[in-house]
Amino acid sequence: MEWWQYALLSMLIAIAVLALAALIVWRTASGRTKALAGRVKSLPWRARFELASRLVADERMPLSVRAIPALLVLYLAMPLDIVPDFIPVLGQLDDIAVVIVAVGLFARFAPVRIIEEHIARLESQAAQPEI
Repeated sequence: MEWWQYALLSMLIAIAVLALAALIVWRTASGRTKALAGRVKSLPWRARFELASRLVADERMPLSVRAIPALLVLYLAMPLDIVPDFIPVLGQLDDIAVVIVAVGLFARFAPVRIIEEHIARLESQAAQPEI
C-alpha cells in the first residue's frame, strides 16, 4: 500500500473510534440526561450559548468539567487535527465527532441539578415577552 492509503485508513479508523465513543456516551446516558438534552434542544441558539457560558462560569461546577468546553475550543482552533480539515468531508467529520464526545462528557459528568437550574432560568426568560 502507498503512504496515502495508510494515512486515509488511519483517518477513517480515527473517525470510527470517535463515532463509536460518541455512540457509547449517548447510549449510556440516563433518561434524565436525555430529557435535559431535549430541553436544551428546544432553547433558541442564543440561549444555548448563554447556557454554556453560565455553566462554565458557575463556581459549583467541578473544574475538570468546566475545562471540557475550553479544551474543545482549543482543539477546534488548533491547526492540527486528528484528520486535517483540508481533506473534504473527513476533516469535518472528526471535528463533529469530537464535539459530540465533548458535549456528551460534559453532560455526563456535570451535576444535573446545576444544569437543570440554569435551563429553568433560561426557559423562564424565553417565556417572558421582551419589552
